[in-house]
Amino acid sequence: MTGIVGEIEFEFTQDAGGGGRFVPTGKVVGQITGYLSRGDVAAAARLYQGCGPEVAVELFRETGTSSARLRGAMLEMFVQARDFASAARCAELVDDPARAAQLFETAYDFARAAALYEKAGDLAKAALMYEKTLDFQHAGHLYLKLGDLARAAENLERGGDALGAARLYLKAGNWKRAGTILHDVPSNRGEFFEAGTMLAEILWRTGHKDLAVAKLVEVVRAFPTTPEVADLYYRLGDMFADLGRAEHATTAYERVDSIRPGFRDARQKAQEMRRLSQLPPAPAGDAGLAPLDLGTAAGTSSPDEKLQYVDPDIDSLRDLPLFRELEHEELAELFRLGGRIARAKGQPILRAGEPGRGLFVVREGEVEVVQAGTGRVLAVLRAGEHFGEMSLLDNTPVSADVRARTDVTLIGIPREEFARFLYLHERVAGKVYRHFAVTLARRLGETNEKLGSGG
Repeated sequence: MTGIVGEIEFEFTQDAGGGGRFVPTGKVVGQITGYLSRGDVAAAARLYQGCGPEVAVELFRETGTSSARLRGAMLEMFVQARDFASAARCAELVDDPARAAQLFETAYDFARAAALYEKAGDLAKAALMYEKTLDFQHAGHLYLKLGDLARAAENLERGGDALGAARLYLKAGNWKRAGTILHDVPSNRGEFFEAGTMLAEILWRTGHKDLAVAKLVEVVRAFPTTPEVADLYYRLGDMFADLGRAEHATTAYERVDSIRPGFRDARQKAQEMRRLSQLPPAPAGDAGLAPLDLGTAAGTSSPDEKLQYVDPDIDSLRDLPLFRELEHEELAELFRLGGRIARAKGQPILRAGEPGRGLFVVREGEVEVVQAGTGRVLAVLRAGEHFGEMSLLDNTPVSADVRARTDVTLIGIPREEFARFLYLHERVAGKVYRHFAVTLARRLGETNEKLGSGG
């Protein structure tokens, strides 16, 4: 069945279910290019919106050698018709990678958007798009070029490069996260040698000296024949000497000299430690050194138990209504973006009129929401409740004062970081925004009721 409307011929196509639709045929491509040539982009867009995807293919074929002006008009037609993927292809043809990247992003083609943002020199957006496509190595590389060590480390971690991530976290000053990653490297993997050594140094520098010794002993036991193990025994000797354990220091230094004779000043240090520990002189040429006793040397018979990292904020907040639907890994990744904030009773947290700073969750204590100007208390929020979520929805200023009703501890997540997290985790965003909508509707009703009653 065919029909003609104006100058355009339509044909009815039937689908498998017995239905169908009229699709433009024949002169439609010429009619659209005619509108575009005359500069009537709106008319071309209206006509194109009634067409099937095959028309876009024909338009690209027909305008393959057209002028830049006609291609530019076709690009705007695709945008007005909301065919963003075709508009992006058109932007590529007119050599506008930045516009093409934006349009591919709008069309949910994040891989092509990433490549074009990178081509356009917008490395921050390119890195974000690579994250969306789970290309964490590429994203991490770009964040590193931008000097954003924290985000580079986060992406290397998500991409499975534990050592690379740990090195960057250390450079960024995040010792806790570096230690957590390194601790999770199993002892039967090749990278455990470096991971365990790095973790031992972190533990030592952060005051966990017995645990540092335990970890280093674990490493030398796992790699007894590795050439570099002499360096670790030497470091163990220094650690034992610092802890005043001369006998263990002696054993460690003598192990160095048995593995690599003449290594640094290990022999002299071993002799000094023997003198301090009042041990008899070592027999000449003795290679039968007793193994280091982890229980005696490190002061613990099960060091792994003490090396477990537990985040109390995640543990206590996992059952809050806002985060109840989040999986453990989602929750852990989210709370790595935040930090603790303490306020004494009466101290301000947010002031009306200031820009919103992010999401706050009450960890301990109470806060009160106060109407600016009148001092009227609109709401009291207790442990588990949250505020500041409006800053995640728009950029409007804070609408009321928020202050500590008691001494309070909060978990704060900056607006930019939280918005980025939700952009990268669409499933989480749906859960969180649904909860925000319910909470905001409830609070609005409570506030209207309170204001209406004059309370």
